Amino acid sequence: MLRQGSSSGRSQTAAVRLEIVGWAVLFLAAIVWIVRDRLPMLAATQVTASASLSMLRGASDAPIRQAFAVVRNHDRVAVSLVAESDPALRGISHLTVTADTPEQAKRDLTDITDAIRAEIPAGERDDLRALPDNLTYPAPNDTTQRLRIASRILAVLLILTAQILIVLGAYRQRGTVRVDLFMKLAMPFLFILLPAPDSSGPAGIVSHAQYSIPPDLVTFMPVMLAVSVIPLLLIFRLTRRSKPVHQ
Repeated sequence: MLRQGSSSGRSQTAAVRLEIVGWAVLFLAAIVWIVRDRLPMLAATQVTASASLSMLRGASDAPIRQAFAVVRNHDRVAVSLVAESDPALRGISHLTVTADTPEQAKRDLTDITDAIRAEIPAGERDDLRALPDNLTYPAPNDTTQRLRIASRILAVLLILTAQILIVLGAYRQRGTVRVDLFMKLAMPFLFILLPAPDSSGPAGIVSHAQYSIPPDLVTFMPVMLAVSVIPLLLIFRLTRRSKPVHQ
């Protein structure tokens, strides 16, 4: 009897540990998902500098595009011009320059902007408005693109592994109580319903609660929901035959 009880206790402890490992892996998956676009940029070997170009009078950016076509054909700097896709910002174009160092990128951006201004007809030249971004950013390349894809695949695999571990751990603790297993699987989604208190009231008194989810995790929940199909099938398989609940 004592030996059987000791064995059961060890089994329960192992099941609890299995579930804890599952939650830890899910937390790791969330971190990987959050940094899926930031971490690969460490492999970038160049940087970009950008500026917004527009004409003060009129909504057409035709003079800018025509001047850019001339400058691009006569300059070896890696440069691109993309028109703003938002209809509310019609007439604005984004000039981007790529270089080996932030200083070089900023210098090239200034030179290209000045060259575009010089190619615009004299009567419209003073209407050109250039708003450079003071920051530079890592430039994507083939390596960063591959790392982006790999980080997304890794996050999905970690989510799937975590959910399976959580389900198996809960199953070994509670047996075939299907509702309990469903609740364990649904628990991460319930966190978005938890109120985030707003303590902006006097003396730190909570004035009201706001229901929110961190922006970096907004896209994590749909991915986790899609991956949940496999753990759901596992739950149905595990609870297909009725067994007594583990004590």
